[in-house]
Amino acid sequence: MDRREAEPKRRRVAAPVNEHNYSAKQAGRALARGLILAVTLHAFEQIAVVAILEDVVLALDGRDFSGVIFGVYLLASILATVFAGEHIDRRGPAVSFGAGLALFAAGLIFAGTAQSIEIFIAARALQGAGGGLLLTVAYATVNVAYNENERPGVLAALSMAWVLPGLLGPPIAAALAEYTIWKWRSVFVLLAPLVPVVAVLALPAMRAIPPTANSATAGPGFGSSRMSLAALLCAGVALLQVGGVQARSILFALFTISGAVLTLTAMSRLMPSGTLRLRPVLPAAIALKILAFFAFFGTDSFIPFALQEVRDVSLLYAALTIAPASLSWSAAAAIVARFQPARTDYARTVRWGCVLLAAGIALAVPVLQSGVPTALTFLAWTCAGFGIGLAYISLNAVVMNQPKEAEGVGAGRTAVALNIADSLGFALGSTVTGSILFHGARAGASAADQFTFAWLLNFGVALFSAFAASRLIARHQKRGQRDDSVPA
Repeated sequence: MDRREAEPKRRRVAAPVNEHNYSAKQAGRALARGLILAVTLHAFEQIAVVAILEDVVLALDGRDFSGVIFGVYLLASILATVFAGEHIDRRGPAVSFGAGLALFAAGLIFAGTAQSIEIFIAARALQGAGGGLLLTVAYATVNVAYNENERPGVLAALSMAWVLPGLLGPPIAAALAEYTIWKWRSVFVLLAPLVPVVAVLALPAMRAIPPTANSATAGPGFGSSRMSLAALLCAGVALLQVGGVQARSILFALFTISGAVLTLTAMSRLMPSGTLRLRPVLPAAIALKILAFFAFFGTDSFIPFALQEVRDVSLLYAALTIAPASLSWSAAAAIVARFQPARTDYARTVRWGCVLLAAGIALAVPVLQSGVPTALTFLAWTCAGFGIGLAYISLNAVVMNQPKEAEGVGAGRTAVALNIADSLGFALGSTVTGSILFHGARAGASAADQFTFAWLLNFGVALFSAFAASRLIARHQKRGQRDDSVPA
């Protein structure tokens, strides 16, 4: 018998890939580099747009569409995420990854050459669709191509791919917009040539990864049903966003209630069964990702705005206060990857992560009052970043370590749930905080009181998540722990 046939199979990149003369080790490294670069490009573009938004809307006469520029990206990303999950489970990740690169590159080119705000918004939709495909493939590929011991390290590397864009993205984008011939357009145009580099690194090894669908995930017509649910989810989130900024009570209630019904209905069918009830283990992990992102980004997205409006600090200083979170987030991810806790210990890591996140938000609240040094924000958001980093990497590991056959999902659908949880948490947290500011201003509350109320709400969500982390332990594991604690 061939020695390779006698060796036990491992869940990683198939070896060797004869067409490209790759060994398994070389293929795994090239694949990881490609995924990291793809996430880095996506992160840089997403963060850089925030820095150059004013230049874009002024040049294209589109100030009234500034919110749409971000909203269309999110909605296209969710739709692409669901499509990618089904396609990965049926045909493997390579085709979806290639399509994601093509859409992302097209979006960059169209954005860089747009002569109207409508073309720019369409370009953002292409970027969102491409980014949704790329991130979904990244999650699914890590789940299939690397074994349980290797995944935390690769996930930590993917998390760290956001560090440099988070720290350097805004100043680089601002410099390009000010000092280059193409101004803000150069931010998009100069990223496009890097897309083929990602393809060269990742696609050869990715072609060796087989489909992961089984009879439970590949039924006839299943994909179109989930696409309809994704569209329903996007409609619900859009209604929540519109309703949050309605001054008339009847319109606020109409949009908010209908948006909530659509969102919850779509979530109950699109996410793993029991997500809304935090059923152990996989559904609870997905729900906790949404809650943790809600608390973190519902605060993080408004810290620079709050410091400028309430404490009258400069834009550069305000932006720098949230930069430490990128470093502490990545440091936490590296620690989890290094020590690789046992499955039952991930619940403890998530709990501590949510506690630190809550502590960071609590430390940020006093900065809204005069007399409190604004430098406290640096400490607060370093703490919050470390907390969300612990929770993020641990929740991803919990989801990916669940037996797919037992849960009835493939790697693609797992990646869909993870990506949608990220997008939903970000969207709902920023929507609710924005709505509080909108209605607080019309009720006559001071800016400091508006932000304080919003951040205390996010503090409560983070604290609730810490208590709910016990749902990450299966019931039979809890019984085993209790039995071990009873003397024989």
